[in-house]
Amino acid sequence: MISASSDNTDRALEQSYDSGYFGAVGLLVLPELLLVSHSENWLTEDGSNRISLIGRNTGGRRGQIEMALGRPPHACPDFPVPFVSPTPPPVVPFLAPDPGFGCWPNPEFLALGRGSDGKTYLFSGNAGTNDVSVMDLEKALAGEPVVEVAPRIPIQAGPFGIQASPNGKLIAVTARERADIDFEGNTISIIDVDLARTGSPNAEAARVRVGTDDPNGQTRPFTLAWTPGGRMTGMRATSAEGSWASARRRSTIETLFDR
Repeated sequence: MISASSDNTDRALEQSYDSGYFGAVGLLVLPELLLVSHSENWLTEDGSNRISLIGRNTGGRRGQIEMALGRPPHACPDFPVPFVSPTPPPVVPFLAPDPGFGCWPNPEFLALGRGSDGKTYLFSGNAGTNDVSVMDLEKALAGEPVVEVAPRIPIQAGPFGIQASPNGKLIAVTARERADIDFEGNTISIIDVDLARTGSPNAEAARVRVGTDDPNGQTRPFTLAWTPGGRMTGMRATSAEGSWASARRRSTIETLFDR
């Protein structure tokens, strides 16, 4: 945790937390907890299916979400979810791209959506399986390790940035790149929270191309943000330039937000 008064000094770091696994990437701050996603395993770019719950006061791990393995065309390790000891560590790909990716979700960033049932749902963008998970946050906070509530939502490529709309009804996620092949995406997917939590095949309400008008252009959308009024912008990592979708595509996003 950083104090502005200690900037540029060795006092800037107030506390360091052990996140409880490897490759910590995504972070959500709750009143009493930190939700931390893990996108890698020990010394590899693949091999994670974990999201940790860290107590903000103590820094101790309060729980851990365990995600199911994916279903790629090739065989996956016989790895129990939830974990059962003793189970030997699996052999996983070392670096991307590698056709062996696809078994481990490798969750990147996280977002919280609100369902019409009054519940809050945790969404993760899964770089290893090119999809998005929807999880029951209440059950996770109660200590249940397996909390995915519906089939995952496939998107164009492995996601990275993910954000909920101001009203919590929509989740926007960037399709950054695939890990199994050399491919960078060019879209942002808009996911309807209610359709996602109920397992609808139409949960991806829209797929908006960004940074190019060429369907085959690879722009690698990295992150994004919603404005208070429901408009959205994205950032491309390759050029570090903000990239609005075209007027027609912005209209699609705004129409969805106003639903």
